[in-house]
Amino acid sequence: LPLGIVDIQVVLNAASFQKFFNVGGRCVYAITGLRTSTSPCNRRSRWKKLDCSTESCTASSLSPDDQQAIQSELSAESAQGWLRDVDISCSDVNVAAQRVVQVGNDYFQHVHLDEMNVFDFSDWVSEHPGGPDKITQWTSMGYQLQYPSWHGMDRWDEGLAPGILRPNLVGKFGEAMAFQSLPQPLQTQELMNEFASGVTDDTEFSTVCGSPGEVANDAF
Repeated sequence: LPLGIVDIQVVLNAASFQKFFNVGGRCVYAITGLRTSTSPCNRRSRWKKLDCSTESCTASSLSPDDQQAIQSELSAESAQGWLRDVDISCSDVNVAAQRVVQVGNDYFQHVHLDEMNVFDFSDWVSEHPGGPDKITQWTSMGYQLQYPSWHGMDRWDEGLAPGILRPNLVGKFGEAMAFQSLPQPLQTQELMNEFASGVTDDTEFSTVCGSPGEVANDAF
């Protein structure tokens, strides 16, 4: 980073996505509506807190041991908030995907591991078989790309799309990350200036140049 600029933290939310688009011309969205048929057990899995005012909150039927294992892991990761990634060891390896468990007063549902991940979709705009407008439209719809329910998940998990999108994974929605950790196309001078606005270091820096013919001190 240039002198005088402290570490810049970028929160992955709609306000930041709007800056990426307005300043950098990049289509950065959170993806939602992904489906999974993969068991959450014995691997990394993602769980999303349900809004019981708009969604059905009914716990799935699980064995007592597996229910306890899932609840314990989700409780241990409470600092992650409403979207939690956990590693769960189950006694029944056939626990089905998209199960719902109650954790305290809350309900969490197993979701696709990419659900609410943030990607830079800019390179996919010109490659999308259905036309660029199907991707660019989300800049006016809250910067959350709703995966079409009529698309098979093979379109997301296999083939051309993941090859283009996977290298442009930005992070998980809501998390804060260092500007220099963003994918390279997002690390432009213009975007850095936008996110650094009002964030400066009080420390003064100066560059010291040696005299002509001066050599470094020998420390040994």
